[in-house]
Amino acid sequence: MSSSEEQKTYLESIAKEVLSKYRRPDSVLTHSPSIGNYHERILRNVIKEYLPNSFNVGEGFIINNNGDASHQIDTLVVDSLDPRSYVYKEKGFFIVSNIAVVNFSEVKTYCNKNDFIKSFHKLIRTSLLLGDDHSSRATSFIFCYDARVSAETFKSWPDNAISKLENMMLLTRGIIQILSFA
Repeated sequence: MSSSEEQKTYLESIAKEVLSKYRRPDSVLTHSPSIGNYHERILRNVIKEYLPNSFNVGEGFIINNNGDASHQIDTLVVDSLDPRSYVYKEKGFFIVSNIAVVNFSEVKTYCNKNDFIKSFHKLIRTSLLLGDDHSSRATSFIFCYDARVSAETFKSWPDNAISKLENMMLLTRGIIQILSFA
């Protein structure tokens, strides 16, 4: 088996695990905010599992040097080795300094055009809040659990700022698709 086939098989096994957890509460819950929070937690746990211990994964807000705060971020990856990383930290909820942010992302259960554009603009505003000296080291992405449209459709949605989006991950029929916009 080639390394690309092995990588595909490995990613498919992770996707199946995520999909299994994603579907678990469907038969007993109807409270959309709770389900959404659970879906965000699934992704944070998957990310946490594959990162070195020097990084911390949670949700929360980013504060820049001017004291400006971001909107709520679904998934934050923080470099915990810098003593200036945290303004506040409690059980996976962070308020972090922009200097410590490695990745920030939006998580959507369903991703239609409105959700996509809204999430996309949140990521752009957050990147601008980081400032030039820190935004170059932080990456961002949108993760859609149940994409209602094809990868090609996402790429075709016009938006003035779409060139700033690096990647989007879609979980479709048990396969994680990574769209590159760069």
